[in-house]
Amino acid sequence: MTARSLGETGDRQAGRLLVRTDARIVLQVPMRLWSRKNDRLHWALRRRREKPQEIALWANLLAAIGGNTKRVPRRATFVRIGAHLLDTDNLPLSCSHLRDCVARTFGVDDGPTGPIEWCYGQRKGPWTVELTLEFEGGA
Repeated sequence: MTARSLGETGDRQAGRLLVRTDARIVLQVPMRLWSRKNDRLHWALRRRREKPQEIALWANLLAAIGGNTKRVPRRATFVRIGAHLLDTDNLPLSCSHLRDCVARTFGVDDGPTGPIEWCYGQRKGPWTVELTLEFEGGA
């Protein structure tokens, strides 16, 4: 699969690029993130729900970075926007498949020794995920 423009992700959700500078990229992709802690779903059902979200984020992310996966961000911040707020322990779990997607896109480890610092936030509003990538200095 190849990413086209930010508004042309096929049947996947089209995202919006809010900010694009040498040091920062902010994009929003409409999707609903659920708390994984208490969902008790079979792994295959959870995967069926999460896979389209990963593909949508991946396509929008590639379009936003212009396909340049060599420049790894130093910080990635996920902001979950939804009808209600999650507990602080459920928030990182709801974003874990997207975190894996970002790490795979840049070809790095998403563990504690990886090059990316992972941050999370949330606010009320229409179901959306906002991803902010911060890079070292300029291009």
